[in-house]
Amino acid sequence: MRARLLALLAAPWLAAASLLPAEPAAGENRSGWPSAETLARQFERIAFTSEFGGQSRAGRLIRWVDPIRVRLTGHVPDRFRVEVERQLAELRELSGLSIEIAREGGEGLPPPMTVEFSTSRGGTTFDPSAPCRTLIWETGYVIRKVQIYITPYPDELRRHCIAEELTQALGLADDTNNIRDSIFNDASSRQRIAPWDALMVRVLYDPRLRAGMPKAEAMPIVRRIIAEHLARSGTSSGRAR
Repeated sequence: MRARLLALLAAPWLAAASLLPAEPAAGENRSGWPSAETLARQFERIAFTSEFGGQSRAGRLIRWVDPIRVRLTGHVPDRFRVEVERQLAELRELSGLSIEIAREGGEGLPPPMTVEFSTSRGGTTFDPSAPCRTLIWETGYVIRKVQIYITPYPDELRRHCIAEELTQALGLADDTNNIRDSIFNDASSRQRIAPWDALMVRVLYDPRLRAGMPKAEAMPIVRRIIAEHLARSGTSSGRAR
């Protein structure tokens, strides 16, 4: 266990927004929700893989189990602080996690999540050209620490980064062009999470799933949760996207 812990802390895995355009999603429909199967494939991609690294996960879910305190560092204009607080409030409701902004000068252990608004582009050696990136440390498939970097690109892109990176930091750590209008699609210009993005967070933190659950065991439950949500909300999802 000690060797595994040290190895993970020494080699975090990372999610980053790309500047490269994605190809259009196959069979995507411009109106209505994605189909239940498309939503299931979306979850499978973003929850069981990560954009860079994360090989130790071996196709297992990761998520937080402890309360999250978030520290904002760097040059944080008020307009972006408001965006971070709004996004965290939405994620708190969707996940059921205790999430709060750490007080300035607070005592005790450092907050497990840091959001740094960098004053220069770059910041890590993983992908210096990316406008934002998230490093996630986990042990035993439980997320213990997150470092998010947001660099000084145009405001619209930084707002997209806030929505994407904070959501990915909860354990949905990959990108995909499976759904065009999604914060997990780097070709999207969304600055707030879409309803189907919100569903991904609800699914990940549904009590029927657990940290470390393998994909083969989790996916039948995931499909059941998605079907229940669509039936409960009366959402039309019969057309594949």
